[in-house]
Amino acid sequence: MNHEIEEAAIRCPNGHDNPDGSLECHECRLPVVSCEQEISQLLGRLAEKAGYVVPHIKGSFVGVGAKGGQVVSGLYDSFGDEVSGLSFLNVGSAESLAGVPEIHSRGARFYRYAINETAVGGTIYCGFGEQAASRDTRLESYLHMSGVRADDASQTIFITASVGGGTGGGVAPKLVNLCKTFNREVSTLAVVTTPSSSEADHSHLNAFHGISRLITFDAEPNTDMILLLNHDKLRHVRGVGRTGEDLQADDVITYLLRLFELNLDRSGMIRMCRISRGTKIQAFVPCLAIGRSLEIFGNLANVLESAGIYPLANIDFDHVMASYLILRIPRGLAGDFPERKVIEEFEAWNKRHLPAVSSSLVQVLQTGEQSDRIDACILLGGDRLGNVIAENIEGYHRFKTSMFESSRWEEYGLSEKSSTEAEQVIDNYDEIMQALRESRMGA
Repeated sequence: MNHEIEEAAIRCPNGHDNPDGSLECHECRLPVVSCEQEISQLLGRLAEKAGYVVPHIKGSFVGVGAKGGQVVSGLYDSFGDEVSGLSFLNVGSAESLAGVPEIHSRGARFYRYAINETAVGGTIYCGFGEQAASRDTRLESYLHMSGVRADDASQTIFITASVGGGTGGGVAPKLVNLCKTFNREVSTLAVVTTPSSSEADHSHLNAFHGISRLITFDAEPNTDMILLLNHDKLRHVRGVGRTGEDLQADDVITYLLRLFELNLDRSGMIRMCRISRGTKIQAFVPCLAIGRSLEIFGNLANVLESAGIYPLANIDFDHVMASYLILRIPRGLAGDFPERKVIEEFEAWNKRHLPAVSSSLVQVLQTGEQSDRIDACILLGGDRLGNVIAENIEGYHRFKTSMFESSRWEEYGLSEKSSTEAEQVIDNYDEIMQALRESRMGA
């Protein structure tokens, strides 16, 4: 019996058999193609690219600078195992991210990017921070990888930063602008901490410019909603976590973002952002009541009162025109909080405290936690920025008074023109709020 093993053959386009590995047919000289080999190579290339395919992301949390990065890392650390359809990204200079802990992904997409070109003073002055972000072309790639898509109206981007720093005050507005450029339909919300009254005047300069750029960037509306948290007020806020732990400062911001994340599934955040975009009310002040026990507080009315007692920035309740409530309740208490009843209670609270309010929204979230603790977040908008960030405006003007020559603005990555534009943005916003208030009062 002949035990010869036939040599594997591959065929040319004309059907001639050739030894495996041949590059061309030994008879007709046409190229020889191995279908199996080609398919194998194609599948290999597709498998490599699969790692770069970005699934649909309903919400992306972007931390800017040291403070913003710590909050986003804290959010992922606390709730990363419980979320899906989200991405997390920390952005800043290498210096600002040095103290932000590394995160090892447990399933959600988490990225960390240090802006390559940071000029001298870039982490101190917002002008240099924005310039560095504008020159860094890889920043766009990281936003795309984190899930920002074109023409996707179902996405919300959350930016968190301390605008008193050069990174937060300079990079955060540019990031929002990039997201809006990529996806004109995206909803954007920035949670920013303004500097303490005791901080140096250049911190107030950064905050003043940063907030103005969050409102308007290159003469176009930028962020849909800006939540302003004053550092002095924030550090005195207390809350109770799900396991009874005491919450302070950064923990409070993390819980605030967690409420927003829970509110994504019903398109609640998109709805709030679109209402704010339509009414032109961009700046809001949060009032929080975290982990309030019903056994202690008794009812929702008392919880709402406790939230309103201590807003996280200056706010004139007489000037508030928009009032949004996000209420988190354990599912076991859902029967005690039908949405109709919550709306009635909130409307009663608005009537007692907000004489000028004309836009109100209630969103109730249910979670599977076994406790009697509820969270209430009230967002108040419509007051003058001149009042909300009064300390930062004063600090900015002190800094400006110390300038003797307009050419010195270049030392801070700014110009006399950019500062004039920032002042105009703040003034124009307050004029729009005043005109809106007068038109609603006359209606």
